[in-house]
Amino acid sequence: MPTFEFFLDSRGLLTKEFEIDVTATLPKVTVQLFDGDTVVDLTGATVTFTLRDAAGAAVVLDAAAVLLNATQGIVEYQLADADVDDVGFFFAQFKITISGESYLIPNDSTQRLRLRIGKEDLPDFSSVSASLPVHAGSHLPGGADAILAMARIKTGTYTGDGTTAQAITGVGFSPKYVRTWERITTEGVIDVFETTPDIIDDNAAGVSIWFSTIGVQVYFRAIISLDADGFTVDDKGANFHPNSDGQVYNYLAIG
Repeated sequence: MPTFEFFLDSRGLLTKEFEIDVTATLPKVTVQLFDGDTVVDLTGATVTFTLRDAAGAAVVLDAAAVLLNATQGIVEYQLADADVDDVGFFFAQFKITISGESYLIPNDSTQRLRLRIGKEDLPDFSSVSASLPVHAGSHLPGGADAILAMARIKTGTYTGDGTTAQAITGVGFSPKYVRTWERITTEGVIDVFETTPDIIDDNAAGVSIWFSTIGVQVYFRAIISLDADGFTVDDKGANFHPNSDGQVYNYLAIG
């Protein structure tokens, strides 16, 4: 799964932002705490999860979270339907209380986690994840690290136009991997094209591998590039074409 970098917000805080589509399967936000390479034992801890408004002030949600695995330092909150009724930006935070001391994840003094809740044009995913290291001066025991993770997945269709470079847009993010496929009923085959790591072709996202009932073949740049909002496909000719004129293709993009 990809790791998303921090950005500096208007207050100079290191911030991570995650997007939630309210029509999709509602995500879980999961945090695991480390002290160096050692997990933090949270046996006996209580955990709450809060959402604050875009200004970072008013609390709009304050609910009990789950101590998923105390000895492994894992806490989790499953967002409910009511939690995402309001569309907009919110700041998320876990509060962990153990042995009479309370710790905030992220700590708000150097870091924040921002959730963007929206109804349209957001990636569909069912769990959140990405690395969230805690910097010096945090209030975690032993300078612990918090780790989150997130996957961005998009499925859809497009119609080939027979050109050597048709841009497929509207994915909503820059994919790391794309697979497209079609069923050619007259030939009784299913053609599948996918990008692979760039180990052969230095000028593109990688090679494309074509799978069908008559075998597996490798072609350079049938999927030409992975772009900021999608990918670009090429009509490579008969029997190995992810952009044949008038042909409808399905695609899977993972960011």
